Amino acid sequence: MTLAGNNGLQAIDYGSPVMDWRTRMVRCRMTLRTGILTAALVLVLGAARCELFAAILFRDSFDYADGELQVASRYLWLKHSGNSPGQFVVSRSLFIDDDGTNDYSRALGDFPPITRGAVYAAFDLNVSISDPPESTSTSTPYFMHFSEDFGGGASQIVSRLVMNPGTIADTFRLGIVRGGGSTATTTRWGENLANGLTYRVVVGYDLDAAVSTLWVNPTSLVSPHVMNATGIGLPIVGLNWIAFRIDGTSGRSGDKTIDNLVVATSLSDLFIVSNPTIPGDFDADGNVDGADFVAWQINFPAAGGLTGASGDADHDGDVDGADFVAWQTSFVSAADFPATSVPEPTEIEYCVLAFFAMLFRQHSRSKICRVAKGS
Repeated sequence: MTLAGNNGLQAIDYGSPVMDWRTRMVRCRMTLRTGILTAALVLVLGAARCELFAAILFRDSFDYADGELQVASRYLWLKHSGNSPGQFVVSRSLFIDDDGTNDYSRALGDFPPITRGAVYAAFDLNVSISDPPESTSTSTPYFMHFSEDFGGGASQIVSRLVMNPGTIADTFRLGIVRGGGSTATTTRWGENLANGLTYRVVVGYDLDAAVSTLWVNPTSLVSPHVMNATGIGLPIVGLNWIAFRIDGTSGRSGDKTIDNLVVATSLSDLFIVSNPTIPGDFDADGNVDGADFVAWQINFPAAGGLTGASGDADHDGDVDGADFVAWQTSFVSAADFPATSVPEPTEIEYCVLAFFAMLFRQHSRSKICRVAKGS
């Protein structure tokens, strides 16, 4: 049964038991097309969601109540060795006290070990001025690493992040070593870093190439870095833990604070650039202040091979008077530099827009067909 509308279109009475076969075919086609479009959208959004969230394994800003790490984190972090406390949550940061011995690990995720590709960890590091590192060992005082553990004592450690005193007073140096054993040698970061300043440290392990990599204050995928491929106990079958530890020589590895930890399988997700456009912002915290002057001062003068983290404002490889002038100029006018950015549409947003565009197009075509039939 049909009723004629004022505009000449045929209004279908869906309550009628009798329906024209042509109308049934049109309805079936429209339903099928809508179903296909909906299924396609679900698949696209699902794939985009997996791609978006698979890169970040977890974030931890240590936003817990103060206390021993395992209890404070409600057992997200587990003590795996040691017999005296040494890692605590203090004012929403992880404080590592070198007078303790406890080491802690956290799982990389609720899934099987990572067996291919790479794993990266980025975190803020601040080394104590009052209790800096003292151990000069080239391999022992490592305080962070990745590991695999399949039970029964079968465990291997990679990407050991080593810390030693710097070559001048009130500084420290970082180094990276792939594995352990007598064949392991540490590759040093080329610059002294100042005690009391905060640095963004990125450590990676490439399972396919069996290489460990270290960055300090990176600003892009091609920022300066050092690599190491020495050590025994390889190849690694899979990684499933990240750990922070205390050097076995009590009181010599230095107190340090860790914050804003991000662990991921994509390197680009870890780079934090607060405001890279400000010359003289050597610690990349978005402003030019006294801390940046200290970074320049402890490395002045230096002939070459340095980066912005050590006071090279003009990126010519050295630390000299020109870099001081850049710092001085920005120190006065840093407030004039904006720190905002314009967000770009995400892949998911594009998918949603495309889906509704297709629906609108289909609806418009159907309406035109109905008008044509009724005219």
